[in-house]
Amino acid sequence: MRKRGHRRRIEALATALPQRFAALARRAGLLTLLGAFFAYPGALAADAVLVALFVPDEPGFTPASLPVPRPAQHASVAIVIDDMGLNRRLSERTIRLPATLTLAYLPYAPDLGGQTRAATAAGHEVILHMPMEPLGNHDPGPDALRPSLPAEENLRRLRAALAAVPVAVGVNNHMGSRFTEDAAALAPILAEIGARGLYFLDSRTSPRSLAFTTAQGLGLPTLGRDVFLDDSDVPEAIARQIAAIEARARRTGSVIAIGHPREATLAALEAWTMEAEARGFRTIALSARLPGHRAAQRQGWSLGGGR
Repeated sequence: MRKRGHRRRIEALATALPQRFAALARRAGLLTLLGAFFAYPGALAADAVLVALFVPDEPGFTPASLPVPRPAQHASVAIVIDDMGLNRRLSERTIRLPATLTLAYLPYAPDLGGQTRAATAAGHEVILHMPMEPLGNHDPGPDALRPSLPAEENLRRLRAALAAVPVAVGVNNHMGSRFTEDAAALAPILAEIGARGLYFLDSRTSPRSLAFTTAQGLGLPTLGRDVFLDDSDVPEAIARQIAAIEARARRTGSVIAIGHPREATLAALEAWTMEAEARGFRTIALSARLPGHRAAQRQGWSLGGGR
């Protein structure tokens, strides 16, 4: 009888030990998972089998009830529309696009106050599209910045343009292939933009542009264009550029594209933006690429999905 009772106690202990060790292992696993989450947020995949192993051995806990961080599902596309404001009909059509956009207004467009208020009311971000001297004989418009002018005159022109678009949170260059190649002419302009708490987008109209590196050297929040959407107005060419935008966004996680308020461009964007999210893309404002910037903080822009 004594041997039989001793054997029962050994069997009970042998049965209980694996259960206790399993519970401890699950709790230890959960602590490891939580530690990894706080050390590397966003780096953990939502693997249902992994989660099941780490669920505490307590009532009410299931894999479904345990919150698990998931990676972002959408690549980010920042679409900038230049030359806004001159053609009112096409500019208004641009504002109606079902996407978060960054709209670059020329400082000599009419009724900039009304136009930019309508743009921000529709949820878009507004920047100044600053005319700068190009190579060749193209006309950038009145009061363009030119390397041949004294720095003070260029600053006067920039300040007047900024006063015309007071809601602007950033600046990019209109034309400017000559001006953006001149670091000495750029420096005071970029310093003024930075002093006002704005950001700068280098449209990269010249492969020799020094705007991006000069702005970085001054500590100015700066970005650079990745893809031109509509160098050609042919719908097939625009479709190829949209494919290039998607390919780059999938490869790198985000992309900056520049287009214009033109019939073919807007028709392509109207179709693309309607299905962008289903295709795995989210449109964002430019300042979402600068999370510490005041525009991103004020508007609540985020890389995860606009605003």
